[in-house]
Amino acid sequence: MASAQVIIVALKPALFMFVFGVLFGISAQGLAYLAQLSYGSHKRISGQRFRLFCIALAVGGVILFGLGAVVATQRILALT
Repeated sequence: MASAQVIIVALKPALFMFVFGVLFGISAQGLAYLAQLSYGSHKRISGQRFRLFCIALAVGGVILFGLGAVVATQRILALT
C-alpha cells in the first residue's frame, strides 16, 4: 500500500498536466465552434478573437500534454 501512495504522489503533477491539457483541447473545440458561428453571423471581429483564443488553448493543451508525458516518464524512472 505504501508503494502505491509513493507512485501516486510521484505522478500527481503529470496527471494534472494531462488533465489540463485535455481540458484545454476540449475548450479549444468549443471556441472553434463559436468562431465558426461568429463568422457565419457576419461577426468577423468576434470570430477572429474566438479563433485566436482557440489556437492558444490548442497549443497550450498540446504543450501541457507533452510536458505531462515527460514529467511522468522522469518520475517513473526516478522511482526505480
